[in-house]
Amino acid sequence: MNNFVDLTQKLGTFRLFEGVTHEELKSLQQVFVDRIFRSGELLTEFDKLDKHMFFIVSGKVHVTVPHVSGDREEFICDLKESDTVGEFLLARTARRTASCLAYSDVETLVTDGEELSKFLQASPVIGVKVFLNLSRILCERLTDNNMLVRRVLGSG
Repeated sequence: MNNFVDLTQKLGTFRLFEGVTHEELKSLQQVFVDRIFRSGELLTEFDKLDKHMFFIVSGKVHVTVPHVSGDREEFICDLKESDTVGEFLLARTARRTASCLAYSDVETLVTDGEELSKFLQASPVIGVKVFLNLSRILCERLTDNNMLVRRVLGSG
C-alpha cells in the first residue's frame, strides 16, 4: 500500500497532472511503473520509434540531437526532477526528436503512451485536465522556441 501512496505523491509533482485530485491520481497510477536509469543509459534515442513517456522523479538527463554534419551530438538542455520526456505521444506517434541520456542515476515513472491515452479517453474528467495541461506546456515550449529562433536569426 505504501508504494501506491508514494507513486500517487510522485505523480502529483508533475505539471501534466496539475489540478488532478488525489483520488484521480490513485486511479491513474495503474498505468505507471517506477524505473531507474543508471548514469550513461539512454532513455530515448534520436529518430527511433518509441511509445514510452518518462516522468523524471530525480536525477539529471542530457538532451541532445545529432549535428547536421553527423559527426557529433549537439547539447540542447538538461532535464531534471519534475520534467517529462515524450508528452507528444499523447497527441501523436512519431520518431524521437532528440536523444535523452541519464547524466546521473535517474528515477523515472514510465508509462506506455498508448495505454495512458486509452486511460484518459476512458476517464474524460482526468483526460480534460491532462490535455489542458499538455496544451499549456506545449504553448510555452513553442513560445520559447520562437524566441530562440528570433535570437539566432537576429545574431546572424
